[in-house]
Amino acid sequence: MKGCLGGIIFFILGGAMIFLAFALGRAWEAKPADQPRLTVDDLKQQLRATEADARRMAAEALGLKGEAAADAVEDLVGGLKDDSADVRKAAAEALGRIGPRAKAAIPQLKTMLREGSADLRAAAEKALQRIEGSPEQDTKSASP
Repeated sequence: MKGCLGGIIFFILGGAMIFLAFALGRAWEAKPADQPRLTVDDLKQQLRATEADARRMAAEALGLKGEAAADAVEDLVGGLKDDSADVRKAAAEALGRIGPRAKAAIPQLKTMLREGSADLRAAAEKALQRIEGSPEQDTKSASP
């Protein structure tokens, strides 16, 4: 019985943590109505922050902007060389979301395929598919 109760508590707390992380991430990007939202330039500056979490969140926010963040490709390519694996993964995912306009990242992403952990290699591979517009991706997006 104790094990079951512990599992339920763990499940509830885990769900609460995920919700909190999502809410905090959204709050970080949002600003009061009388102030403009974070721009690509704001986020590019944040990629140079001292804290790895701030750099990771900036890369994630740029990824949410998709093609509109194309001006940040060079900065995100720099993020692929970051000391933090979380920042490198977020940068790869953001570059993938920018898509074909992130072609300058291809050499560094290919390096990640050879040198990164399994998690980083998967992020690099997905980014390359999106940037290069692989037929496999086109087939998946065309299906209902």
